[in-house]
Amino acid sequence: MGNNLQSAHKTCNRHLHFIYYLYSSSGLNWQILLCFFPFFQLVKLRKLGLSDNEIHRLPADIANFMQLVELDVSRNDIMDIPESISNCISLQVADFSGNPLTRLPQTFPELHNLTCLTINDISLQVLPENIGK
Repeated sequence: MGNNLQSAHKTCNRHLHFIYYLYSSSGLNWQILLCFFPFFQLVKLRKLGLSDNEIHRLPADIANFMQLVELDVSRNDIMDIPESISNCISLQVADFSGNPLTRLPQTFPELHNLTCLTINDISLQVLPENIGK
């Protein structure tokens, strides 16, 4: 069961705290939405779940989500996580499982509030220096 979300009015963006489990069956192209919709103006967003949406990359603008606490982009086609994710200073829970990731950003250890990282079923070849310190 999908949803029929086609757009969000600009005035609701500043109060939106939660976008979760918006499935690709809605007919939306999430890659286009992530790049062009004023999505990254949702600076108060705390939870974002975009699993199972065939997303190929996370834009560097993810850095705008400084209040983001939970991020679930599992089971997509993400090959690379932008270095700018380190600006998501409130991030506590991140799920990147089921993506063809081969590395984590070198800035990843800067996510000091991150307490739960799920990276099963990925092709990780190396961990960033200082991770876990």
